[in-house]
Amino acid sequence: MYPYIHLFGNVTLPTYGLLLMCAVVLGIILALKRSVRYHVKRDDVIYAACYIGAGAIIGSKLLYMLTMMPWIVENFALIQSNPQQFWLTALGGLVYYGGFIGGVAGLLFYSRQYKVDKWALLNAIIPALPLMHAIGRVGCFMAGCCYGCPAEPPLGVIFAANSSAPQGVALLPVQLYEAGFNLVLCVALYIIGNRTRKKTAVLGTYLIAYGVERFVLEFFRYDAIRGVWGGLSTSQWISVILIPIGLYLILSKRFNQPMQLDAADPEAGHAQPEGEGSLPPQEDGSAPAQEPDAEHLSEDEPKE
Repeated sequence: MYPYIHLFGNVTLPTYGLLLMCAVVLGIILALKRSVRYHVKRDDVIYAACYIGAGAIIGSKLLYMLTMMPWIVENFALIQSNPQQFWLTALGGLVYYGGFIGGVAGLLFYSRQYKVDKWALLNAIIPALPLMHAIGRVGCFMAGCCYGCPAEPPLGVIFAANSSAPQGVALLPVQLYEAGFNLVLCVALYIIGNRTRKKTAVLGTYLIAYGVERFVLEFFRYDAIRGVWGGLSTSQWISVILIPIGLYLILSKRFNQPMQLDAADPEAGHAQPEGEGSLPPQEDGSAPAQEPDAEHLSEDEPKE
């Protein structure tokens, strides 16, 4: 595990931040590739990504502060004596579910503001989320955060001395388990998006699959500041909410309607541009008169 990468001299970069940048770039590339199928302009993908990123940062920070509420209550006297340290701690973490909810809010705001089909945007972008998340979890592993419970080697690994994980204790690398699951989920969503035209199938599948995985994985997490309410972590409670939402999106006839992809489906060929191969309408709105084919002209009619 390498929390920092030494480039040259005294120049170092945090591995987590570097991998997060790579995740964003690869995620946008995948979303651009998917946008062709759903008739989303490339510019809309790029601009929507900015709104999604802003919403994700705000949401992940807010949910992180919510998970810290038990710690804030227990250490209120310490916070009063050193408020600066509190804000450094409060703003020092991210929670994925908060980023997901904030990112979706940013996407919906963009689609409403600029009149872009929200379902087309969601279907183009959702498969990129598990890809970015997988790379981000590798960054978590390198930094030593989001670690699992103690386990004997070879199941457990001992993190570097300068990482965020407890020192000298072998811990389950649940970050890598989640990274592997997200890669499989990315491929599955890609295939589902290619094989179905139902507009909520991709999003619904993601909510169910990741919700179940996150709910189970939380039982093996060992990092303290996650917010536990009624015996379940904050992320587990969110999973409990999102899983039935995913089921509803897939099973509901109201939402899960087929999308019109035939016209520009890259696998079905390009649609014929309007007006090409046909005559324009008359000024009075009547149908245009078709020119007769040469083979249907009578012998008395002149042929040019």
